[in-house]
Amino acid sequence: MAKLSKANNYAILWLNYKGNSPEQIAEELSIDVKQISGVLEKQTQASENPNIKTSSSVVGDKKKNLMIMETSVKRNKSVAIMTKDASAQGDENRKKVSDKNTNQNIFKPRS
Repeated sequence: MAKLSKANNYAILWLNYKGNSPEQIAEELSIDVKQISGVLEKQTQASENPNIKTSSSVVGDKKKNLMIMETSVKRNKSVAIMTKDASAQGDENRKKVSDKNTNQNIFKPRS
């Protein structure tokens, strides 16, 4: 048995979600039924016992707190996540700028 690619795993999970049986999935993807059942078992185990831990905290009014700039586990700064407050502030700023730039005149170059 060859190792399945990520695309194959995704296709198996998608076809299973759509209601196809493992035999139908095996026929469509040309993969062994044992591999398909293994992928489906891993998925059910992962959904029953998730290892993803999330945390939430209050974001203050300071501008530096509007964006999350580091990962929680590795503490490296390779990520930027916009918080709800930052998104709301960006929407307000976009509305203010678009209101100022509305111009009813059409300017045409002189011939």
